[in-house]
Amino acid sequence: QVCTNAIFTHTIRNTFHLLFQLCQNPTGSPSEPPSRNPSSSPSTSPTLKPSQSPTTLKPTASPSSIPSASPTSSPSTPLPTPSPMASYGFLHKVVCGSTNGNCRNTPVLLANVDEGHNVRCCSDNEKTGWVKKAQCDVWGESHIPACNSAKTYAEAEAICAASDARVCTESELLDDCTRGSGCGYDDERHWSSTTAPK
Repeated sequence: QVCTNAIFTHTIRNTFHLLFQLCQNPTGSPSEPPSRNPSSSPSTSPTLKPSQSPTTLKPTASPSSIPSASPTSSPSTPLPTPSPMASYGFLHKVVCGSTNGNCRNTPVLLANVDEGHNVRCCSDNEKTGWVKKAQCDVWGESHIPACNSAKTYAEAEAICAASDARVCTESELLDDCTRGSGCGYDDERHWSSTTAPK
């Protein structure tokens, strides 16, 4: 019994001595507190060091060679201007100024729009000083405001438009709607708005 008590007393003393040493010399690297929100799927290969070269925010210097899936619906280059009526794809008829004129045997010829011919104009509205024939529904004139010879078709259109009129049709000229309107043009041919394909 005496030996048992001695061993028990010795053990208790050694235990207290060890605890006393631990309290006097705590560990130099205490444990980190546990995470409050641990990952449900931890990485199998965690990065040991943070990246030294984070992704740049600047755009790439080399654009993608793949075209856009949604190209612009409005092309940057404007479409060409449509050709005007007096285009080189048509010929215009030039008509003799009178059924009694020197050109009456061949009253109608075809002409390119850049040729030069006389100008007589027609108006669907009454105009003071312009001729009006009983068989016609239009008024005709040659002094617009002066005589106009050797004009292109574009020039003829502009001359008539400036007087709020238009180039006469082939049938109006053949009906003598502008006959006797001046400038001595009854014996010569004039532009008509009637076209014919080349």
